[in-house]
Amino acid sequence: MAQHGADFVPPFQPVQTMTPQQRLIHNALPMDRFLNIIHQTLPLNDIPLLPKTEPSKSVAETKRGVRKKTVVISVERQKMEDDSAKLKDSWINTHNPSYREDAAAVREYIERKNKEDAVEMEKYKEATKLEVVNNAKTMFFHRRDEIKNVNKCLLEIEAQYGQGTQQNHHKNVAAKWEAHDVAILKGELAEEDRQAENERLQKLFKRKQMKEDTDAMLAIINSKKVGHDFDLLRKQTAGIKQYNEDLKKEDEAEKRLQMAAKEAQMEDLEERYRTVEKIKVAEANAEDFQKLLRHENVKRKVSATKNLVAYQRRRKR
Repeated sequence: MAQHGADFVPPFQPVQTMTPQQRLIHNALPMDRFLNIIHQTLPLNDIPLLPKTEPSKSVAETKRGVRKKTVVISVERQKMEDDSAKLKDSWINTHNPSYREDAAAVREYIERKNKEDAVEMEKYKEATKLEVVNNAKTMFFHRRDEIKNVNKCLLEIEAQYGQGTQQNHHKNVAAKWEAHDVAILKGELAEEDRQAENERLQKLFKRKQMKEDTDAMLAIINSKKVGHDFDLLRKQTAGIKQYNEDLKKEDEAEKRLQMAAKEAQMEDLEERYRTVEKIKVAEANAEDFQKLLRHENVKRKVSATKNLVAYQRRRKR
């Protein structure tokens, strides 16, 4: 039997032969199903994420000539329906900005894990070719009555797990940032991460300072005590508000840049796809042309042979 990683559970292994660690992993909820449950248990967001567009209608004619109405869903509507991830993330995107990074990390982890598991599975299949075939017929046969309730138990576990995670979401986020700070103190972050972290902290510190200054000035203005230059204070307050607005504009511009980069990437992909399609069509046309040439060549040879035979017969006469 080949050695496997700690997270890899070979198929057709009965529960009795597992170690406690393996049993935990065997019964664990997959991350994608867990995320799906989380999205379902979170409260819905009142803010509409995308504008609703009415599907455009067109009239198509059938073969018999009868005019038949068919609804063609518009491109925007189709995009809305397909992009379910945006709709699922809507609550978190508006309440917890750091979740997008968590979700990206989770997706990356799932992808990497699937690849590693596929490699392990190939090794396992090579090591146990005959054993799996022989054991597959009798495995779990003595536990067939217990397995009937597995689906129900899984649903209950999923519901409880999802509920608990929703309640402890803020604790999980706090723990994540605490681990992040520990990594910073130990110096385990990469150079790019360190630079990004420094920029983030500087921006946060600047915003916090500005907010404190604004609150102090507003308190002075509202107290209406004698001895303050209120015009100067108002000017400074307006400057701070302007700074906050500029920060917001910077954030929006950054988001727009990201969206533009994504759109450019999609356009590039579509262009490549169209190029490939054109090449395929050109190859097919070239093949058809070759077939036509061969066909014409055969016809020419047949007619030449017929003419030759007729000429020889005329000569004989």
